[in-house]
Parts: sequence; structure tokens; C-alpha cells
Amino acid sequence: MRRTRRRRPWRWALVAGLVAATAGHLAFWYSPREREGTPEVTGREAALLADLSYPLRLWIPYPHQNLGALAAEVGDLDAWIAAASRLAGTQPPRLPRFGPFPFPPGSALVVAADPGAARLAVVLHAYPTVAALARAAGAVARNPWLGGGAVEVGGRPAQVAWVGVRWTLTVGAPPEAVADGTSDPIPSLGRFVAGSAAGWLPAGAYRIERVEDGLWLAETAPPAGLRARLQRFSAPGLALAVTEGALGGGARALAVWAPKGASGEAAIPAIASLARAPSERWRLPGESFLALAGRRPPSRERDGWTATAFESSVAERAAGIAGTLGEARDALLPAAGGRLVWANPARLAAAAGGLADLLSQIPLFGPSESGRWRDLQAVLSPLADCQEVAAVLPAASPSRFAGAVAEPGMGAPAALLLCGSAPPR
Repeated sequence: MRRTRRRRPWRWALVAGLVAATAGHLAFWYSPREREGTPEVTGREAALLADLSYPLRLWIPYPHQNLGALAAEVGDLDAWIAAASRLAGTQPPRLPRFGPFPFPPGSALVVAADPGAARLAVVLHAYPTVAALARAAGAVARNPWLGGGAVEVGGRPAQVAWVGVRWTLTVGAPPEAVADGTSDPIPSLGRFVAGSAAGWLPAGAYRIERVEDGLWLAETAPPAGLRARLQRFSAPGLALAVTEGALGGGARALAVWAPKGASGEAAIPAIASLARAPSERWRLPGESFLALAGRRPPSRERDGWTATAFESSVAERAAGIAGTLGEARDALLPAAGGRLVWANPARLAAAAGGLADLLSQIPLFGPSESGRWRDLQAVLSPLADCQEVAAVLPAASPSRFAGAVAEPGMGAPAALLLCGSAPPR
């Protein structure tokens, strides 16, 4: 009896050690968190990431952890991705559930898309145990999404297949055969490759990484102090500021302030369009209807800028920040100029919601118009803790400016601040 009692503490210590080791293993390999990685140079995911036939390619390390962390921030990740995909005009990729995990456990996920040709390819490098269990479960349940076979994505025929521990999905023509990928030893939270301009984003290869107190999407490491310089765009109540133009030349800008109330007229955001000669300003939303009535929106001039809005008080407010917007652009962009976008997600989400409510009450606008603003609100609302998002998009050269219209290219590195965690201003 005495010997048994003496051994019990050791047994409990052993059990506690095993429990702690198991918990640590699960936390490190499976719990949702930001976790960096580096792309492999060989293998199917490396080949897909290097496949030039797909204009858009995304690589995410440890998707179950990084996407799990994103889901914790945005809530319903499927709805959030669907809204973002509608805004981008692409089909959201569908990934199967792997047992109790909402996202496939593996070391890497690559998604490649060619929206023009309706092509999509996905490669998941699953953990070996997960791959074996998924294939067995798919075979037993006759589930082609897990076991492989013919499926549908967005009404189009697709094919799921296993190649070793790699789960693949193909919509349209299969990926081209590429021997090796490109080496990039710098760890990151993801890679995004745009073979051609994606909206305002210039073509290029971008890394997703956390630098200082911000999450960035950039071709190279953002220069030191860029966050501090972006703060020049901050103004009381400002939800969105967009400015473009060449250094010392023509320029134009758009400023949006969040609505003051939650309903009625107070919920409509204040919008102003600014321009500095010889540039022409952007037209205000709905300004053409005002022109039909023979009316022109009021304008105010200051510091060489002309600010126009539907209300004189808003035009005066915009004229007051015109010089600041111009100085911020000149400080952040090279002489060739380019485009800058700054936004406070919470304020811009409120502004988008106000516009969606307004457009839904006007029969002339269809549900698709208000739906776009509602999608923007859905994408931005979960990012309320991010005090700012921004895009620094340099132009390729001064010849890209016709009058004042900037066409960002690959002349200088672009940088997008996906989430800035600075305190509220």
C-alpha cells in the first residue's frame, strides 16, 4: 500500500504533463491565430502560385489558423467573403469542412482565379492525418467534396481530386504545368499576385505582413514612419479621402464624412468633390439629376482648390481640408504622383449604410445599386477596431496623367494598410 501511494504523485505528474503537451500541441498547430510561413518552391501549390495563366493568385499559410483568426474578427466569414467577392466581381471559392474544423487544416492554401475565363483552381496541402481521415470519410459518405469527384461551383462543373496529401479543386481549364515556383524566404501571413491591375491595385507580387502596429499588403516592406504620415489624412468625422494627381500639377480629391444620425436625413453622408487646375473634379453621386433641374451644386475655393458639394456648409468644410489633402499626397507619393486612399472603416461603413438606405427608397435605382453599398457596409463593419485602412498607389510615370487622371502602374511599390490599430482620433 505504501509503495502505491508513493507512485501516485508521479502518475499524476505524468498525466498532467501529457495533458499539457497535448494542449500545447493543439494550440500551436490548430488554434486560430496569426501564423507566418514561407511558400514552398516545389510542389503543386508552388506551381499554381507561379501559374501566369491565372491573373489573380493567393497563398495563405496554415489556413485553418489564419482564416480562423480572421473569422474571429469578422464573425460570419462566409458572408463576409461573399460580400467582398461581389464587390470584386469574382466567385467566392468554396472549401469543404474537414471534420470539426471550419477551415481545412494544412500547411498551405493556394487559390488562383481567372475571372475573365471563369477559371478557378485551389490546392490545399493538408496535414497527413487530416488527408487520410477526409478521404476515408468521403469514400464512406460518397461525398465528392471530401473523397474526390465531380462537383459544381457557382453552377459550373468542377472536379475535386486528391494528389497525395494535396486536395485540389478545378473549375474550367486545368492549371498549366509549371516546374518550380519562385523563392521568397521572407515569412509572411500570405502572398497575393496580380498579373494585371486589379481595380486600383497595380499588377505585382504582394506580401501580407504585420509591420509595427499595422497589417500591410505591400510589394516591399512599407517604409518606416508611413503610418505616421498617413495620419495627415485624419480629420474630425472624416470617413473617406481619395486624392490623385502629380506633384505640383493638377489634382483632384473626394471626401466623405460619416452621417451624424442613424435614420432620416441625418443618416445621409456628406460628400464633397475637390479639384486643383487643370484637373477636372469627380462628379458627385446624383449630380446629373440636379443638372436636369438647371441647378449647380455650390462651390468654395481655397489654397488653389475648388470644393463642390450639395450643401454650402459641406463645400466649406471640404475647402478647409483641401490643403492638408494635397500636402499628404505630396509627402507620400513620388514626383510622378499616383493615388491615395484613406478610410476609417467604422465611419465609412455608416456612410455606406446611409447611401444604401437612401438608394433603396428611390425607384429609379435598382436593388443592385443599393446592394453594392450594403456589401461595402458588410465588409467594413467588422473592421471597426481598425482605426484606419489606406492605399498608397504610385503612378508609373508623369505620362500616365492625361489632364489629371492617374493610372497607377508598376513604376513604384504600392502599399495597402489593411488594418491600422492606432487609437481613435
